[in-house]
Amino acid sequence: MKISIVILTKNGEKTIDKCLGAIFKQKYNEEFEIIVIDSGSTDSTLSIIQKYPVILKTIPPQEFHHARTRNLGRSLAKGEIVVYLSQDAEPLSDDWLYELTKSLCDDSKICAVYGKQIPRKDSSPLNDFRMRWLYGDELNVKEISEKSNFKRQQLSFSNANSATRKEVLERFPFRKDISFAEDIDFSSRALLAGYKIAYAPKAAVYHAHDYTIIEIFRRYFDVQIAYNRIGISRDMRGLFGEGVRYVLKELQFLWQNKHFILIPYSLIYNSAKYTGLRLGTLEKIIPMPLKRRISRYWYRDYSTARPKKI
Repeated sequence: MKISIVILTKNGEKTIDKCLGAIFKQKYNEEFEIIVIDSGSTDSTLSIIQKYPVILKTIPPQEFHHARTRNLGRSLAKGEIVVYLSQDAEPLSDDWLYELTKSLCDDSKICAVYGKQIPRKDSSPLNDFRMRWLYGDELNVKEISEKSNFKRQQLSFSNANSATRKEVLERFPFRKDISFAEDIDFSSRALLAGYKIAYAPKAAVYHAHDYTIIEIFRRYFDVQIAYNRIGISRDMRGLFGEGVRYVLKELQFLWQNKHFILIPYSLIYNSAKYTGLRLGTLEKIIPMPLKRRISRYWYRDYSTARPKKI
């Protein structure tokens, strides 16, 4: 199967060279193309990209949108499989592309695959634990028949490192009214349509972000709004219980690794997550000026919005 790799860039001079360099080292027998869509880089990103044989598309910054721009990438793709990769994601091995796409070749009911994300060495212990929690070491294939049975783990899917059948992306394009978590919306619709989604731990990349307490509060506020817009808030079973287990396991991780000084910070950090989620459930009654101050992705013009960490 021919593959199209789509990368969205903006001011990614610190990471894009490693990202593209790792792609061109892949041991992959089939043909693949790389499409880069840049939305107004002002650093050396474009000059770095032009060193590689890629298809480069530039758009004005005000035209960038997480869903619509990814749909643009899909429309430009000639491959049967579309791989989305973040500009700051670096494949760990030269088998990354093979591992990311092989499930799509093995099972026609699998419509998408997402790979493991590993924090870099300079990442915080809290972020290290978060990525361990989200991305395990076991291959997993998810399917669902009833919306009322959704669990957070079943909806896990990330466009930072994923491969999807183009025909399914055409059937379920990313929603233009979704400003955040467009990948989760896609996974919910695809699963309900009877498709399967696979997790491939061997298709690993370096990719993770450390967030401050304020940033994580705002992020989880936006997460809850996304769940509201997607229409899965009431169907997310066991979310609170999972949150409690997460905090307990994180505290255990910090204690075992002698990060004692981070234990109080962890409690504050996770309280910020919970507060953001709870506040997001009250979205409809929160005054618009306050929502604009809290949210990073909703209630704002994309031409003035801060770039998302992708």
